[in-house]
Amino acid sequence: MNSLLDLTSLPSALQASLQRHLPCEASRRRATLAPWLAMHGDVVLQHTWPWEPLKRFWREAEAAHVRTQFDVFLRSKVNPLEQQARSIFDPSLPFYPCACVSAEQTLHSPWPEVFSDAEFWALTMQLYGGDPSHAQEVLQGWVLRESAHGRLVGKSLSTAERRHLLRKIWSLETERRLNHFA
Repeated sequence: MNSLLDLTSLPSALQASLQRHLPCEASRRRATLAPWLAMHGDVVLQHTWPWEPLKRFWREAEAAHVRTQFDVFLRSKVNPLEQQARSIFDPSLPFYPCACVSAEQTLHSPWPEVFSDAEFWALTMQLYGGDPSHAQEVLQGWVLRESAHGRLVGKSLSTAERRHLLRKIWSLETERRLNHFA
């Protein structure tokens, strides 16, 4: 894995994409460390192969798709309907506690046994317009559902269970928005 502090260690095509979409280094660092819900909560540092020619040559179509989706992710706004809305990576916005990023306000998960701080940040910023109160209100139902199914009795969700839950929330919420469900 690349150094979290050295963005220049990233593949040059990835660096170019980050620089094209994000104005400052702090925003670019947040983007590389932020869980990407469309990739099931992974961070781009875990998947740099689409920008590395020798690692993608046998799956170029998939690599091109990931790069395109990442460009969409980099253009994410707190309010996608507002042209002048801030980027979700704006350094003045809250971020999850992370040693490599400074933030005036940090977001903490109200349910660390279900969502990590990073996952709660991702859900809040990528699905719920940067509003932690709204995110808590909606996600409370998911937490209650997991509890009702006995998945939280005296334990936290496993990594696989978290990834599955993030995938399900992302799919249902994006489907709801695309079809304009209430």
